[in-house]
Amino acid sequence: PAPIRASISRMELFSRCPFAHFIQYGLGPKQREVFQIHAPDMGQIFHRCIELFAKRLEAENIIWNDLEREQCEQIFDQIVDEVAPGHKDGVLLSTYRYRYLINRIKRIGKRSVWTLTEHMQRGGFKLLGNEIRFGIGQPYPPIEIALPDGETVYLEGRIDRVDVLEDDENAYVKIIDYKSGNTDFRLSDAYYGLKIQLMVYLEAVLNYQSRQTSKKVKPAGIFYFKIDDPMIKTEKDLIEEIEKEIRKELKMKGLVLKDTRIVRCIDSEIEGHSEILPVGLGKEDKFYSGSSVATDVEFSILLEHVHNLLQERIHQMLHGNIAIRPVKIAKRKACDFCDYHPICQFDTILEGNRYRNLKMLSDEEVMERIRMHSEGR
Repeated sequence: PAPIRASISRMELFSRCPFAHFIQYGLGPKQREVFQIHAPDMGQIFHRCIELFAKRLEAENIIWNDLEREQCEQIFDQIVDEVAPGHKDGVLLSTYRYRYLINRIKRIGKRSVWTLTEHMQRGGFKLLGNEIRFGIGQPYPPIEIALPDGETVYLEGRIDRVDVLEDDENAYVKIIDYKSGNTDFRLSDAYYGLKIQLMVYLEAVLNYQSRQTSKKVKPAGIFYFKIDDPMIKTEKDLIEEIEKEIRKELKMKGLVLKDTRIVRCIDSEIEGHSEILPVGLGKEDKFYSGSSVATDVEFSILLEHVHNLLQERIHQMLHGNIAIRPVKIAKRKACDFCDYHPICQFDTILEGNRYRNLKMLSDEEVMERIRMHSEGR
């Protein structure tokens, strides 16, 4: 029999609402193709251009640390000019409005790749790879989820970027996922299985790299990087100050290893609050309260929790759970951006239509819960 394969987005959708998952992956309705650009298209274009940008540097033996801003922007401009005509049968060249959009893509993309370049230049990590695929027949093997009945499900995906730092004993990996919209990092979302992308990527890389080296492979951090060129409101007209404000706006969101040496290897210029990372360092290298950090052990139990959660969700999925039970957490509801509301017609006025209410947890509460669960086993 063919192996059972699954994607991370599929698992996240099932966690949000089993019925929405059934509609998308069971019934598989197709949306009517329209000759226009939507928000997801923008994300695809940015991903494609950044991927080609990295490949161009590699092909021309250009090291990120040696890049000048003008050269960086020139290369990105060329790549957008190459990508735009081929996207969706040339829709980007079809109207003046879309041609203006090409310039916007260039502006935002140039800011983003230069910010990524600055990150590399401020740290000691080296690029391990872009667009790394894990799965059956891919460079990195899939994550294997063993079920109680002896069945195995293979989880597959693609990682935007992985950086690595090696010393005599350890290899530290840093995972970066590019986002074209606002995406917050909350351990609460990972705990409930609503956003597990970064944790799964980390497991895939740690598994593979551990087999490639005799060194101990450890997480340095998992991050969302927002592709944007923010507008800054400031009274100051000094370019340096404006650039500093922009860097703050583009600060990565995620979770960092609670190790000041590694933090300084990612941001060698950190003073107080980092312009790159969601952390701050005070006197005697003490982390500020509110810093998004986790110890090596905490990363391990987080990874274990997400893996066990996947086992449980896949088991439910394969045993036919198609309940109309959308998640509600604080003010966020699974129905807010769901395409399938006209099909399920979920309404709390109707009998039996109830949200699955989840408590919003702080990062500390999440760590406390999974620590207790881990110790209790």
